[in-house]
Amino acid sequence: MVMAGQSMKNLKEINKLTILVAIAGGITAKDGKSPPNIRLDVWREWQNILEAMTIGKDEYYPVVLTRLFPPTHKQLETALLAHKYDIFHFIGHSGKNGLVLEDEYGSEDIVNIKELSSIFGKEKIRLAIINSCESLAIGEWLHKECGIQTVITTKEPILDAMAKEFTKTLYPSLFGGDSIDEALNKAEDKLSKEFNKQDIFQLIGDSKVTFPLSPSCDKPTVSLGEPLVYNLPYQIGFIGRGKELVEIAKHLANAENRLIALSGVGGIGKTSLAQMVGRRNAWRFQQGGVIFIEVEQRTTCDDILRKISESFKIEQKDVVDFLSMNPCLLIIDNVEVLEKKELKKIGRFLKGIDIRMGTKAIITSRRKIKEFEDIDGSISYTVGEFKEAIDLLLYEAGRYGIIDKFFPYIKEFLIHTRNHPFLIKRAVVVAKTRGLNITLGNLKDLRGDIEEAVSGFIGRMIENISNNAKELIKKLIVFVGWFDSSAVESVCGAKEELYELTETSIIDYDINRDRYHLHQLVLDYVRKNLPLSNEEEESLRYKHAEYYLGIAQGSFDPWHDITIDFENIRQGADWVSERVEDGDMEKEIIELAYDYAFALKGYIYRRSVQEGLRWLLAGVCACKELREEKGEANLYNEIGLRYKSQGNYQEALVWYEKSRKICEEIGELLGLATTYNNIGLIYDSQGNYQEALVWYMKDLEISERIGDQKGLAGTYNNIASIHYAQGNYQEALEWYMKALEISKRIGDQAGLATTYNNIASIHYAQGNYQEALVWYEKSRKIKEKIGDQAGLATTYNNIGLIHKAQGNYQEALVWYEKSIEIFKKIRSWHSMATLLGNIGIIYLHTDKKDIAKQYLQQSYELYLQLNLKSEADKVKQLLNSL
Repeated sequence: MVMAGQSMKNLKEINKLTILVAIAGGITAKDGKSPPNIRLDVWREWQNILEAMTIGKDEYYPVVLTRLFPPTHKQLETALLAHKYDIFHFIGHSGKNGLVLEDEYGSEDIVNIKELSSIFGKEKIRLAIINSCESLAIGEWLHKECGIQTVITTKEPILDAMAKEFTKTLYPSLFGGDSIDEALNKAEDKLSKEFNKQDIFQLIGDSKVTFPLSPSCDKPTVSLGEPLVYNLPYQIGFIGRGKELVEIAKHLANAENRLIALSGVGGIGKTSLAQMVGRRNAWRFQQGGVIFIEVEQRTTCDDILRKISESFKIEQKDVVDFLSMNPCLLIIDNVEVLEKKELKKIGRFLKGIDIRMGTKAIITSRRKIKEFEDIDGSISYTVGEFKEAIDLLLYEAGRYGIIDKFFPYIKEFLIHTRNHPFLIKRAVVVAKTRGLNITLGNLKDLRGDIEEAVSGFIGRMIENISNNAKELIKKLIVFVGWFDSSAVESVCGAKEELYELTETSIIDYDINRDRYHLHQLVLDYVRKNLPLSNEEEESLRYKHAEYYLGIAQGSFDPWHDITIDFENIRQGADWVSERVEDGDMEKEIIELAYDYAFALKGYIYRRSVQEGLRWLLAGVCACKELREEKGEANLYNEIGLRYKSQGNYQEALVWYEKSRKICEEIGELLGLATTYNNIGLIYDSQGNYQEALVWYMKDLEISERIGDQKGLAGTYNNIASIHYAQGNYQEALEWYMKALEISKRIGDQAGLATTYNNIASIHYAQGNYQEALVWYEKSRKIKEKIGDQAGLATTYNNIGLIHKAQGNYQEALVWYEKSIEIFKKIRSWHSMATLLGNIGIIYLHTDKKDIAKQYLQQSYELYLQLNLKSEADKVKQLLNSL
């Protein structure tokens, strides 16, 4: 497999190593109720594997890393039927009779030794690492009966920390050129020194096999085996709720169920449970994906629809149709805070989804809500007592280094925290900072039901902080999601107090992201007991919008990535737009609306941000108020581009005409040239090449007159594309080379990447594959650097086409899979359908008809959903011929 990022000389010399990782952490025993034999933190184990593939900053091992998900008998069989792997790494539990995988609901499922023979076949794996106890017999069977050259087995269970050190030592040694026995000896020496553990592993088979790899600047190619997920964190350290996870998974698998309504007291763990359900069941929603939406008091049904449309890159009006055709999982958290009228709207929205294709919804609430209970196909599920409270208490106490002090008080703590997860977690932190006796005293004083007790404990926590910290926590309600200390300092005028709030666990802190967050229970307490005045809140919201405008503007780099702060940027832009829509024309608000529109216009276009239209229209209002006609014309162009990217060419032309009219009236030649070019692109997309050429030549005449070098390069590219489409390759190449010369001279990286890709396409069309690959590689490197996702997916696909044309089918699949991951992310469905068909054809060429049928069927169905009947018919003919 080709290692991305190497020169043409190295493309044939360096192959990527393929590793299949199966982490089977069943959440219950086989009965679906009892605790599992071994508890595994799946995400932590996966993180350990990823870290072992990193050498240092911007330096990695060239591997293709595939996670088996779900880790079931059937999935493992399918994975090994489709590919051979250099290494199979199993983490989990086993016995003398076989490996313990999972069933589709997450319960343990034993695969006996004889079944392993049919799964692994012969010589599909070079090295198997079986990281589970009592695996010697399995290892010997895999070596003897399945032809696996070398197997490493584990003689006894090992701690998480030991497993991490083993992985971190073994792989670098192996990839550095050591033989397997040398790498294993180094790993065992490390465990002996660090943990005083010896003779844990058994090596079976050829001990002298090597896997030498040269370092790469490209990250490993990683396949998680799941669709795209939005705003859904990994649940590292998740404990318990196995029975509930299995039951909810079964509800999701039932075709008749539309909605699962989780209810339970605040802090009982509904959010974490819903998030874990989403992670563990994401594989059920491959075509659509999983989206997690956390709502607040101000959230409306329209806000939820906007977030869905933005995530899936579709129009808001098309959300119901999209969800009806593409199986997705929607998780809407904390809906009890919404107004009744919004709950009714959400209920009507969910009822409108045709669930026959498999879309499901999960909502969480502290109380049962009639608007959801009455929906056909709704399952009411109460999240009750947390039965693994002692496990959570010991885990948290261990995490904070006070587990020894806790042992004499465990029973008392469990009684007075009432086995409540939120109270347990917060009480451990208070015990660390204020002492066990004081914490127990506070817990014993709590009165009322569990919700009153939780509120009372939060109150006690806040009582004991400084006045400055109390003032700060009141102000933090203006933030949404996660935020950093710089934002707090700028918006709230405080920073040092954040440390106090974090140390006392009043607010959450993610050390990896260096971000802070308010738990919903804390947020509710603050709003009820420490309210801001209207004037204070409006002043803070203005400062919030002003600060996040600065983040959006960044360094004015058009490829500046603002994803990490986007929730707060969105809130700032929405607040400003709402003020403009309500007729607020104060100078400060108008200027904010203007600046937000221009700061975000490129991001709106590149990332297909749905609510971006609202921000652009608010910017248009600001331009009119400021009498900024040039800016108004510019934003009309941006709105047109947005409609064009969605294939709504007629609507795009309406907005381009508005821009053209203003530009002609005020003599804005640069804007006029841009508009002419955009109109030409519409006709080009429709195949009306002669009309497109007319508009491109109008653009060319102005660009040459005013000396707009960047515009000229773009126009040269577009004129070249007309000649390319008509088969005039030599003429097209001449225009592309003109564009290339300008882009190099002015340092336009995006323009260079586009032109490189276009030149490559000419060589490909002429059958000059090696030359085409040189140019595609140039394009790829730039697009990866500037983060042009859509362009990158196209280039990956084009590289795959070259390898296919040369008969390098395995190589083609690597690039197709990289491309398809991005097309999923940006919701480019036409491209997805084409790629699925391309992958199906690859499997036909390699005599894997069953797998080919699966991909071709997906391609056919997607074409039908897009109403592209002619393309669908072509695929159908291919299917019928099999």
